[in-house]
Amino acid sequence: MPIKKVTICLFYFLMIAALLHLIALNAFSDFYDGVNALKENKYEVAYKHFFEDGSPAAQLNIGIMYFKGQGVEQSKSEAVKWFKKSADGGNSQAQLILSSLYKDGDVTGKDIDESIKLLKIAAESGNSIAQYNLGTIYENGLIITTDKSEAARWYRLAAEQGYAKAQRRLGGLYMIGDGVGLNKREGVKLIRSAANQNDPEAQTLLGLLYLMGDEIGPDNVIAANWFKKSSDLGNDAAMYLLGRMYISGNGVDKNIPEGVRMIIKSADLGDKKAQAWIGVMLSNGDNNLGINVNKIQASHYLKKASEQGHADSQFFYGSMCLMGDGIKEDYREGIKWLSASAKQGNKNAIDTLNLLVKIMNSK
Repeated sequence: MPIKKVTICLFYFLMIAALLHLIALNAFSDFYDGVNALKENKYEVAYKHFFEDGSPAAQLNIGIMYFKGQGVEQSKSEAVKWFKKSADGGNSQAQLILSSLYKDGDVTGKDIDESIKLLKIAAESGNSIAQYNLGTIYENGLIITTDKSEAARWYRLAAEQGYAKAQRRLGGLYMIGDGVGLNKREGVKLIRSAANQNDPEAQTLLGLLYLMGDEIGPDNVIAANWFKKSSDLGNDAAMYLLGRMYISGNGVDKNIPEGVRMIIKSADLGDKKAQAWIGVMLSNGDNNLGINVNKIQASHYLKKASEQGHADSQFFYGSMCLMGDGIKEDYREGIKWLSASAKQGNKNAIDTLNLLVKIMNSK
């Protein structure tokens, strides 16, 4: 082919390539202009750009705007319509949102089969959050049959993408050999990776491993440091554990007031062990800890722990109700909590109930 013809062909090729590039840039410009407008709270402008863009990602954003009422009249049914368009276009985030809506049922009506179907599609497309959520469903057997091996498979896929929660859950399975071969070294590695990403539950778990000397440690100072990191992120379990360490001076400088403060904060955030501990202390009082007897507060914390299934708390709270110990006597409430504790094998509750039966029979 003559050089002149080659030059002309090359020229037209470059022109076509430039034109295609320009078309591609224009196609994306509406979406990114919409994102920028959204960041500046210019919702009507954002909506216009997203609508004109029409991509699954843009449709997802329109759905979110309808869901929140940003720049449009709030309409969750209209939001679902846009989420479906986006999901049908292959957007895994929209699939994940729809899965959650179908699971809860408040907006779409409950449809567990559709929820699982969408979650699996999102997980199979590589969405790490969907993979993690699917793993938890298989691990806990809340919706589908428990399958720890399948749970581990999905956790691994999410963990390989660096998703901290999945690393922590997979690490936990390796530590006990559940669904995977027992491999504590791999378990610690995964839990540490999650902890280094500021996953508070992983930090608490890593602290416990150091405290117990399970594969690593024992090292109480390092354990306390991890509990501190987790506590700073608001983890109530870590607050309780660190509080106990401050009271005993184990791994940290002894500081009883700080320890009690942390345990009360943990209890107020909902940790049942902290609720049980402070409940018992308030019931009996402890001069060494600076805790005075306060039966009303004691009953408050013990009831909270009882409602979360803490067997010892159920016994103590049931006994308080039965005897009217600092609170209004309520025989029926007392029997209820003593029975709940006894069902969990609490010996004190079993003995108390047997004694009450003997007393009743002797009358």
